[in-house]
Amino acid sequence: MKILMLVDWRVARLKADSDTIQSPDKIVTGRPYWFFKYWPDPVMEVDVLDIGNLPWIHSVEGGILHFYVIQSLIAYLKRKKYDLIISHSARSALVFAFLRSMVKERSPLHVVIDVGCFNGGRDNAAELFLIKQASRSLGGIITHSSIQSGYYDRYMPHVPYRFIPFGVDADYFRPMDLRQEDFILSFGSRARDYPTMLEAWTKVSHKNTRLKIIGIDKIPGIDYTPANVDLLGRVPVKSLMSHMARARFIVIPLPNCKYSCGQMSFLQSMAMRKSCIVTKTPSSEDYLRDAYDALLVCPHDPEDLADKINVLLQDDALIASVGRKARQTIEARYNEQNMARDIYKFISTFI
Repeated sequence: MKILMLVDWRVARLKADSDTIQSPDKIVTGRPYWFFKYWPDPVMEVDVLDIGNLPWIHSVEGGILHFYVIQSLIAYLKRKKYDLIISHSARSALVFAFLRSMVKERSPLHVVIDVGCFNGGRDNAAELFLIKQASRSLGGIITHSSIQSGYYDRYMPHVPYRFIPFGVDADYFRPMDLRQEDFILSFGSRARDYPTMLEAWTKVSHKNTRLKIIGIDKIPGIDYTPANVDLLGRVPVKSLMSHMARARFIVIPLPNCKYSCGQMSFLQSMAMRKSCIVTKTPSSEDYLRDAYDALLVCPHDPEDLADKINVLLQDDALIASVGRKARQTIEARYNEQNMARDIYKFISTFI
């Protein structure tokens, strides 16, 4: 089987493996890409088409158009060489699927791993026209959030879909034996409710404890940064993991979105045996059990978030217990191997 995979990020192509890059972000010569290493097909060949290296074009495509045109055109020209095409996110799927729908083409099979509910789940008529037309060429949809099923039932009932939980590489993101320091970590550059995080932080009782935020240099809508808050911007993944390991616990504040949001961050943290406080959203509820392997808080509620932060700051035993159960949850359910198995089973029903 020959597979073309479209991803909406840049991928490093390496002759030798590097542990400074996580598996979705690299192709190593002679090794299967990402989750395909768990697929059983011994003669499978996977070509990865990323968004390339044209930053100014990508800023227009990703930031304004919200889909990648050049990548889709290249995929369209190459499509006949493959038995299966997988797009990760609608941004890498829509134009390609639209072009195929114009010529009423459904072979080879095109499956979308839809992390953003195509257009964020909006009921915008102009956007839905393009989406509905493009969906005519799709062979299947994989979602990492069960809330998106209503969108598919309403707007593309002819396309088979399945909720398959996201899974992290539990060998890469694993507990690290580093000395714990007196700070709380929050991270992520997209789909984060940092204004609520900062408001909650003003209500935290342990004033000597610092809050470190990785992924941003400035919080939108906030003109100041409190004295005990550090905005560290983007850092390499190994530096992020070091901060995760040394933090007392981790907070992932999320907006109340009706699509996949934040799973990678809190699942990676859980894999490192970290206790997490996560906003209770339709997406996070698919994965987390409150007061068992994470602590859930109400959306946009600084009082609730501050209360949960204070609870953990005063209870090291609870931090350890939740972190231990979090790692067990990853090992049992939300790991890369389980995700790969379920994706294979779903796609195998069509080819």
